[in-house]
Amino acid sequence: TKEDFNQLLEEEGILHKASNMVDCPLLQFLAKNMSDDWKPLARYLNIDEPKITEIEHDNKHFSEQAYKALYTWHEQDGRDATVGKLLEVVYFDLNNRLLINKAAEFLKRGEDKENTRSFSNQSTPVKLPLTVSTNNSPRSKCSTS
Repeated sequence: TKEDFNQLLEEEGILHKASNMVDCPLLQFLAKNMSDDWKPLARYLNIDEPKITEIEHDNKHFSEQAYKALYTWHEQDGRDATVGKLLEVVYFDLNNRLLINKAAEFLKRGEDKENTRSFSNQSTPVKLPLTVSTNNSPRSKCSTS
């Protein structure tokens, strides 16, 4: 159920990230960790069959095919391409809790890197506030080559 999904995200410590737009590092991480599950995922993300065939034809490796499919979804959905929406498809449609767990660890590591900065003249890390981007573009600059 949706409640179980939200509870899982809460337990994993990433519920607060569900409304964030996906970014390229997350897409790359998921692509590397999903093997040949990318085609069903692409279908669940409403990527049409001709595009899936094109992705498969143009790329040899599963991870690259998966990345291109995720990137296509990211471009199609723009601001609606959120972490929560993607993980919801992985949870409900692919039934892949392991991938959710890996994604949660990845997201938490990224959060730690964003929140802590070390200064070379200090011996301990210093917590700084997150910087807020003023870029309102719904699309990030992911590499597709």
